[in-house]
Amino acid sequence: MCDDAVVGPFRQLSIAVLLAVLTASPGLSCSTSFVGVVDVGPNFRIEAKDRSRLVEGVPVKLHVGLEVKYEAVTDKDGIAQFHNVPPGSYFLIAGPEPGFAHAFNLQVNPEELSERTIPVRWPNATVLATASLKGILRLPDGIQGQEGSASLEVLEPLSGRTLKRADIGLSGSFDFPGLAPGLYVLRLTPLTPIVGLIPVDVQPSAAKDRLDLDLGFDSCGMRYMDHNQCPELDLHLRRLQGRTVDGIEAGFPNAEVTLLGTDGKLVGRTYTDRTGNFSLDAPDGTYRLVVGMNDETPLRGTVTIDPNGASSLLQVHLGLLGTCSSATTR
Repeated sequence: MCDDAVVGPFRQLSIAVLLAVLTASPGLSCSTSFVGVVDVGPNFRIEAKDRSRLVEGVPVKLHVGLEVKYEAVTDKDGIAQFHNVPPGSYFLIAGPEPGFAHAFNLQVNPEELSERTIPVRWPNATVLATASLKGILRLPDGIQGQEGSASLEVLEPLSGRTLKRADIGLSGSFDFPGLAPGLYVLRLTPLTPIVGLIPVDVQPSAAKDRLDLDLGFDSCGMRYMDHNQCPELDLHLRRLQGRTVDGIEAGFPNAEVTLLGTDGKLVGRTYTDRTGNFSLDAPDGTYRLVVGMNDETPLRGTVTIDPNGASSLLQVHLGLLGTCSSATTR
């Protein structure tokens, strides 16, 4: 499923035409949202904001089918002005390459005399805040084995110009030092038709100083989970065993369960059986535990194994990518 909100009927624009409009612009991906039909008079204004900040330089276009009939760009006050637009139905797209557009149907009524201001959000996606542009991106299983060919680029958000680029190795780690505070777009380009776009706001005052992202695929293309939003697991067990389940308590087969030492080296790995059960033997000690599948947010945290630990079974609830996984004992 996409995260897009589709509200109200589309008017004067068939689904086929809509898909053609989006396909014609590579940057217009599933980050585009549709908010039904907005009624205005011949004179109206579009106000673009990034959260509470006004955004200058956002292109706004009025389409009839695939043809752009009118266009304007937001000024220093975040405003794009439209005057004397003929009556009729239009499809408005507010946003430049590389994507994150805000889009909706617009009905121009000549009898409406007021000059309405319509707020739009750009970028129309969750913006990650960080003090520096470094961290780790964990690639999905679909492109494992191709990590050396995957590249990460830092783009200017409005022009789409590439500022920096680096290949991502097996670790998935990256670091782009020396960038001034501001909004950027990370673009991940693996050897697939899918391109991942992640808006990042670099601010020295941000609570976290690095990104910790899990990446995956769905019908919209690339999606991501900021693992910093998820609580860390901290367990004390006699033995690592339990079950992985989904939101309706159905077992997850073939989920990967991995134990890493404090030095990051692999200690043990196993996979859940067809009912989601798993058991992994390891010497007494403290480890990093990772449980996950390609389409779910991995569960990560610390587990200490020794004779004084609880004998409870661990039940891991794997959330869809975009929601945190969790664990309980039973």
